[in-house]
Amino acid sequence: MELADLLRNLKLQTFIAFDFETTGLDPCNHKITEFAAVKFEEGKATDSFQTLINPERPIPIDVVRKTGISDEMVKGAPKAKEITEGVFEFIGDYPIVAHNLPFDLSFLAKMRDTHLSGEVDNEGYDTVPLAQALLFFLPNHQLGTIGEYLGIASDSTHRALADTEIVGTLFLELIREAASYSLTVIQRILAVSEGRDFHNKLLFDRLATELARRGDSGNGLLKSKIHKLCPSPIFNHKGNNLLPDFTPESFFGEDGLLEKTIGEGYETRDSQIRYCQMVRETISDGAVGVLEAGTGLGKSLAYLFAALERALGQPGEPVIISCHTKPLQDQLFQQELPKLADALDVTFSATIMKGRQNYICKTRVNQVIAEAKTLLSDKEVQSMIVILIWMQWTRSGDFEECTGFLKRRPYRLKAMIQSDPGFCTTRNCKSTAGCFLGPLRIATQNADIVVVNHSFLLYELENQSALPSLRTLILDEAHNLVKVGYNHFTVSLSQRMISDQFQPLTKSSNRGKRMKMMMDKLSAVDPNVNRHFTVLQNTVEILLSSSTRFFGKLTQEGSKRYSRRSRYIETNRVRELTDHYDHAVDELKSLNEAFIRAVNDISRLESVLSDVPDCQIDEEVRRTINRMSENIRVLAQTLERLTSDQSKEWVYWETGMFVRDKLELTLSAVPLDVGPNLREILFETAESSVATSATLSIGEEFYYFLRRFGLDPSDDKTLYFKTFPSPFYYEDQCSYFQWTGGIAPADDQFVPLICQTVNTLFSKYKKRMLVLFTSRTMLQDSYDRLMVSSLSSKAPILAQLSDASRSALIKQFRRSHNGILLGTSSFWEGIDLPGDLLEILMITRIPFDVPTDPVIQAYNDKIEEGGRNAFLDHSVPAAAIRLRQGFGRLIRSINDEGIFINLDNRVTTKRYGHVFQSIIPVRMKSFSDPDHLPT
Repeated sequence: MELADLLRNLKLQTFIAFDFETTGLDPCNHKITEFAAVKFEEGKATDSFQTLINPERPIPIDVVRKTGISDEMVKGAPKAKEITEGVFEFIGDYPIVAHNLPFDLSFLAKMRDTHLSGEVDNEGYDTVPLAQALLFFLPNHQLGTIGEYLGIASDSTHRALADTEIVGTLFLELIREAASYSLTVIQRILAVSEGRDFHNKLLFDRLATELARRGDSGNGLLKSKIHKLCPSPIFNHKGNNLLPDFTPESFFGEDGLLEKTIGEGYETRDSQIRYCQMVRETISDGAVGVLEAGTGLGKSLAYLFAALERALGQPGEPVIISCHTKPLQDQLFQQELPKLADALDVTFSATIMKGRQNYICKTRVNQVIAEAKTLLSDKEVQSMIVILIWMQWTRSGDFEECTGFLKRRPYRLKAMIQSDPGFCTTRNCKSTAGCFLGPLRIATQNADIVVVNHSFLLYELENQSALPSLRTLILDEAHNLVKVGYNHFTVSLSQRMISDQFQPLTKSSNRGKRMKMMMDKLSAVDPNVNRHFTVLQNTVEILLSSSTRFFGKLTQEGSKRYSRRSRYIETNRVRELTDHYDHAVDELKSLNEAFIRAVNDISRLESVLSDVPDCQIDEEVRRTINRMSENIRVLAQTLERLTSDQSKEWVYWETGMFVRDKLELTLSAVPLDVGPNLREILFETAESSVATSATLSIGEEFYYFLRRFGLDPSDDKTLYFKTFPSPFYYEDQCSYFQWTGGIAPADDQFVPLICQTVNTLFSKYKKRMLVLFTSRTMLQDSYDRLMVSSLSSKAPILAQLSDASRSALIKQFRRSHNGILLGTSSFWEGIDLPGDLLEILMITRIPFDVPTDPVIQAYNDKIEEGGRNAFLDHSVPAAAIRLRQGFGRLIRSINDEGIFINLDNRVTTKRYGHVFQSIIPVRMKSFSDPDHLPT
């Protein structure tokens, strides 16, 4: 079938794509500055209508930056009332299409209501939810990102006519893609959306009609042209060799296997061979290795070689490899392991494993579809459509593949369809072959290498669940291990957490009603079941009421500590628990008593259920109650930990933020020093372990991380620590300019200095530039200043603002030939921009920890109490490691060249500055005037 024929059958042979540019988001309070519409007939743009519109008020500066439409441009333009009739004559009765239709339709409806009469009743189609479903894998679904992916991008996005042409073309591509799905898939979409009326519903209705008319339920109307990358989490390679025949020298060395596999361009690195030998030695000696491997050494392939050698030499004892970031996990699993397999040609298997909540459950999806009419909101129905499309392609069931779903923030729906320990059992998921997680867990138990992340590793080792027994452990990106440890060992409690946990037991929730129905059925077997469940439900109502009163008292007292205008979560350290909760003693006592009653009530219910024969009870009931029993006990223990029996070895704090004018508080606590916990769970559990990263030492000294990992060279276990330098020639590849002028980071003139330096660097070199900040406020101020300078018309200035996607920013930066990217914390590591993708790196200030952070405060207090200097022993080393990470963004290969600028003059004015000078492997050149930077 041709697209033109399909459009006629879908009654979309003619449609109008349209777009507004406005002064804001609210049609009642903001005005239109531009309107554009394009008519598409038989799949081609045939006519257009475009006009600037005088909003009769000044256009905000941030809107001018985004749209390029200024007050001067609209001064002589017609007013809205003068063009309204022409707008609606052009649109006529044709279907209308927009990217985020609710927004554009609200302004269109307001225009008609104000200047004509009647309602806008055209068929409406929205390309945002359609793209989220059909292009579920894109990092975001902004028009520019989608346009670039499909090859239909314009150089003038954020102007109405350019946007409109893209929207219309995008809609055609999405129709083609939607028509590639079978009747079975479309019918599932219609089943979950039965009784709902939303934009795009007609498209699915008419596709189903056309597919049914053809009588082929297994194929679509058109062939898909879009490749969906959904890799398997299980890697199997069948080879012909035995690994013991190879050594690091014969694999990585000159004329070795790897060189023969890669061919031209391969470089032998002696440091890589020595690093691989050290990993092997650590493993064979049953030791702990803290090994720093410089950027470009090729450490991941080196430790994978050693890991595979160990795994194949000890069958049934897989090596666990843990890292911090998804890009490294993907690199290991999708690039390095296949490369290793091709070169060695040995038989082995590997899996990549995450926490249970990351995986979808097919059985639970089927249940949600069956109950969608009463269970889901309209927004959740559209989120389910994304899931149903993605499930046709995924081989892992990992939600992270489906950004079209996650970007919709479907927290409640995700909880309903993710794998659940109380539901996802062999029996329940038998019809779906164990869904995705079951086969993956089986494969993991039989794998030679298992790739995980640090957070999942800590959880699994504490709960002894999905991972094989830990014998050999390799921790990459180990410099992040302490941070992950603090996140893992933190206990938190809020009113929302309590109410969410008790959903299956509340009388008013859908899950509670479902559970009550199951209990009613069991009353025929044993009347005590329903009686005990009713008692438990009543106790839960009392508990939730007590929780509301307790947190209400806390927010009443705490409201003065938090700003209603803050866009960020604020933190306050709790130094004395008794004083902090003194005003809510009665409410806290009531909540504790309610938890005790709940624990007792659910224990009695568990006891009664244990007497019911398995053949007469739904397994979901028993498992849900057992899980709820554990959850209630954990919540009760958490409340006690956070509000009583204060320990000097823990730090306590609360976080708060006003949401819709209501303060939401979370109470938290964590051990002051997580090093002993990490040592016990990781380094003492594993027979041998390697912690590795490009940044673990300061001046080749490892004292900082050894202490933070809880490791001591005097321990019984053998401990190796060694540095393997980068193969790069930094002095030849990089220039280091250090600001030594009088303006310091705390001065009012520092932001102007940043902008002046950026302007000078651009004028001199006109190359891609990354500017790293430690403060979102300073980044915003610098961005605002740069955007009103002449530089904004010469180069794309990209900034990591509150609504910016990191992946989208990096893609835009890569597309530009002279872009300037301003980034905060997440840009200091984990991004790879080799060659001319990044040639200038500027660091605005030394990345010290935030001194008001409760954990940092308490840890520093403990150091001072021990007679040491917290700033020199903790703050400086931590910042030095972070600065090394930032510098590492610049030189990524042996052929890279770049310029590094540090604007923090404390490097030369403070006694501790020599630490930060010494970690940059390039001779420093000073400058005190940005306009006279040395070349």
